[in-house]
Amino acid sequence: MQPKNGDQQKKLRDPLPKNKPPTFATLHRAGKKGVEKLVTKAKAERNVLQRIITAYDAGREVDLGKILRHELMNVPTAIADSDGYLRSGNKSILSQVLCGDVECPALVYPTDIDSTLVIDGQAFVMMLGQPSDCNTFGQYASKFVKRVLAFGKNFDRIDTTFDRYRDISIKSTTRGKRARGCTPIRRAIEDSSVPLPRNWSNFLALEKNKEDLATFLSDELLAQAPDDKIIIVAGGFKEENTAKCNSEMDITALQAYHEEADTRIVLHCVHSNAEFLVVSSPDTDVLILLIAHFGKMKCKQLWLRMGTSKKPRHIPIHKVHESLRVQVPDIENILAFHAITGCDTVSYFAGHSKKTSWKTFLEQPALLDGLGLGELTETTIHSAEKFICRVYDTNDVSCNDARATLFSRCRGPEALPPTSDAAQWHIRRAHYQALVWRQANKTNPILPPIEEMGWDVINGHLEPKLMSVAAIPKSCSLMVTCRCKCGCNTSKCSCRSAGLLCTGGCKCRRTPDHPCQNASSLD
Repeated sequence: MQPKNGDQQKKLRDPLPKNKPPTFATLHRAGKKGVEKLVTKAKAERNVLQRIITAYDAGREVDLGKILRHELMNVPTAIADSDGYLRSGNKSILSQVLCGDVECPALVYPTDIDSTLVIDGQAFVMMLGQPSDCNTFGQYASKFVKRVLAFGKNFDRIDTTFDRYRDISIKSTTRGKRARGCTPIRRAIEDSSVPLPRNWSNFLALEKNKEDLATFLSDELLAQAPDDKIIIVAGGFKEENTAKCNSEMDITALQAYHEEADTRIVLHCVHSNAEFLVVSSPDTDVLILLIAHFGKMKCKQLWLRMGTSKKPRHIPIHKVHESLRVQVPDIENILAFHAITGCDTVSYFAGHSKKTSWKTFLEQPALLDGLGLGELTETTIHSAEKFICRVYDTNDVSCNDARATLFSRCRGPEALPPTSDAAQWHIRRAHYQALVWRQANKTNPILPPIEEMGWDVINGHLEPKLMSVAAIPKSCSLMVTCRCKCGCNTSKCSCRSAGLLCTGGCKCRRTPDHPCQNASSLD
């Protein structure tokens, strides 16, 4: 048997390498709890510190700057949890920062002008939950349509958009984290008589179920559409670029290849000719997208409905847009800011909220000028890395230098920024997400290969590439230790071959019958 990637021959009875496939016991296993993660970090940090002290005691030259070019753990703790997941954070605080000084009324109504309501379909499903008086999907769909029409009773046109669930998606990790703890159960919606599942959360934890539900609700919205309103539905049909309308309106511009309902909402807002426009979505991403793209829309008033059903609030996007243009000359740069400081597909920086990062952005918004625009250049990467240094309150131009600066201030390992290597992959992920957002008004966004943007395709799924430079102690020669048993007097000794003296952490110190010949004269 000939391997694909080498000339080495394999025998028929050679053992196969383990690939650790998921089992029913591990498929939905929850990740480490907070206390366990802290213990893991503490042990790893203590181990690194012990080895550095041991190396220094043995007479090795300790170059702090060189050491800090490597991550101190197997993952960059500034942007990832110890289990390898991208760090999450609170993005809703950004809505408070942007809209804190703006009056947000509980209710708004169009008055004798053309009006459009755009609804995030999946968010509406989550808000509706599982009504106690519904037993079948047909009853649920009727309830859904009734709520949508009640929501839009004062509007001339109602658009509803749904998410897509691609096999290879940059949101797969986030969706997996959200479904953690649930046990997904497949329930095919073949017709309206199919009974609702007992556990709604377990049903929605499976993407195939959400696909079927979106298709079923999309069909029902059109089937039950009243004659006196324009009803447009997109994103929920079998074909990704399908958009349907109950009238003869030309909706060719809405036949888009968008994965998320968030960006479809922008496309529908740009398409509408109404002067008065309301978007219903609780997502902060939608808020940022609407502010950035408001200048491309025909409406005079754009409101975003957020909050809860009992305590709604309507954010005047048109007013927020005008006030921000004074502070940020290129208003679309807020998309790059939102991406690089953390979102569903890009990690947050440990210990740095969007509120504090926003102050840094207002001081130097030009540092993110090229992020999310065309090809990612080295100039853009260096500029974005400089912005990360400013977020960490240093004047350095690279994250490696910033790590050395902050370490000298006695900051803990988790308070350090990622290495320049890890930051580069973080910037690539942010660039890709910003590209998607900046092209939300286009039907077919032009995007680079995902494998070049900080993601790896593993077993048919995307996983973030956190770093390409090995972490300490594997990559740093200062941390080299040997396992010799015969005196370390040959080049087989890893310490001797690296031109280093053996330390107290080497195994040769535990063999008194063969004293180490590569030890310091002080030992």
